[in-house]
Amino acid sequence: MTATATLDLNAQAPTAFTPLGARYLVEILEVSNMSAGGLIVAFDNDEATRGWVAGRIVASGNGHRLERDVTVPMAYSPGDVVMIDRLAGRKIVLQGHAYRVVNQTDVLGRFEVKE
Repeated sequence: MTATATLDLNAQAPTAFTPLGARYLVEILEVSNMSAGGLIVAFDNDEATRGWVAGRIVASGNGHRLERDVTVPMAYSPGDVVMIDRLAGRKIVLQGHAYRVVNQTDVLGRFEVKE
């Protein structure tokens, strides 16, 4: 019988993840509907009925590969805050933080964020 190598994600937690192709690793952010001045912004703060979540791109793949070895570059960069469909992608946990791996086509748009 051949021994099979295993990866124990509890004992050997991955420290990095690089998406392949036209995918992003997105850290899910908490959405607040209160402005810096204390005003309530009018939108539904319930993720289930809102239909989208906000996230910060942590890593991206190389892009979508076409025929004849042409690669279409990714539209967004790490650090960009984006809107994704609440059901899009695969949920993963790395070092206790929630992330999603989403296709580039699952990104609905980018937020302009003042830091």
